[in-house]
Amino acid sequence: MNIFAMIPVRDRVGLTLTGEVFLQKFKKIDDTARKDRTYNSAASLKWQANDDVSLNLQYSHTRADSNVSLYDYKRNIYTTSVEYTF
Repeated sequence: MNIFAMIPVRDRVGLTLTGEVFLQKFKKIDDTARKDRTYNSAASLKWQANDDVSLNLQYSHTRADSNVSLYDYKRNIYTTSVEYTF
């Protein structure tokens, strides 16, 4: 399941929000039936400084919830970019 929203915040500033849930079952191996639930969410803020330059800030969070501890984790990623178009 995916959720996506683009929200204008101000003139030349936009916010994008996304969310995703992914459920997966695996075949039973060595008496363990692995089940994973992965949750992803992200928020992105874009400021269009002028017609050619924009600044992008993004945060992304992933939570992989598994009954096998090797595949169970959390991850946070922060990114910044400057975009120049011509």
